[in-house]
This record gives sequence, C-alpha cells and structure tokens, in this order.
Amino acid sequence: MTERRSPFYDYHLRNAGQLVKGGGDYMFPVAYTSGENEHVNTRTNVGMQDISSMGEVDIKGPGAERLVNRLVVNEMADMEPGQVRYTSMCNEAGGIVDDCTVYKFNDEHFMIVTSSGPRKHVAQWIGEHTYGASAYSTDISAAVALAVVQGPRARDFLNTVVAGV
Repeated sequence: MTERRSPFYDYHLRNAGQLVKGGGDYMFPVAYTSGENEHVNTRTNVGMQDISSMGEVDIKGPGAERLVNRLVVNEMADMEPGQVRYTSMCNEAGGIVDDCTVYKFNDEHFMIVTSSGPRKHVAQWIGEHTYGASAYSTDISAAVALAVVQGPRARDFLNTVVAGV
C-alpha cells in the first residue's frame, strides 16, 4: 500500500519523530510526548489530532436531503444549515456499513465524513445508492484535511485563530 501524507506530515515528522502507518495508508505520529501526557493535556487544556485520513463524500443536488435520509439511520430533514449530526449507515440486511458524521450546508448540499479504514468502500457504497436520487456524490477525501481540536480550552484556542468561535 502506498504511503499517504496529510498536510501536517512535515510538522509531525519534525516534532514527533517516529511515524507509523495508520488510518488506512496515512503516516501519523506515535506520540509527541507520551500518550498519558497528551491525554491529560487534552482533558485539562486543549489538544489537536490530525484525522485527515477520514473519508469525505460530498452530496449535492435537489434530491440530496432525500438521498442522505436513505443512507443513514437518523432523520436529517430536521437539520438546519450549519448543523452536524453523528449517525451510522446500514446495509439492506441491517448490518453497519460505517459510523459517520453528516454536515448540512443547505437542503441540496451535504457532506458525509466516514471512518478512515473503510473510506474507499463507503464512498463506493454511497455512490451505488445515488442512482435515481436526483443527487450525485463525489469522494473529496484527497482534497480535505481534518484536524480535531478538543478540550476545555478548545474554544479559547480557536478564538486565537478564527474570530467569533
């Protein structure tokens, strides 16, 4: 499998040193300090994690909301633009395809963020379910970088980067 690098790769290499393959085929740091120290820092302060290996599928078109409602187990019609909902996708036999996060931009534009490992399979599965939906899906994973910022001081940190968070 080819080694993939997130936009944070050089930073990881410079500051963490040891990288391992994770999230499919992406290279990630083992740790910057220690797992325990990073855990405590995130729980008491703020921490960031590179999750660029996750899959992102854009869904657009007049039937986008209907399609997303068909793909996931939660109701999406009551979401407002700008909202995000955690849910899962099940196959026709009721088995779980993946857990995911759904972002609603407007009634005709959604984005589904999938797990790292099955991202290619899930993007294909979503594409197979667009037939007749008046909507189309695009796997935009290669064009998207994701960083998660967590902890009680996350909002304070983000306010130093983006005003009004």
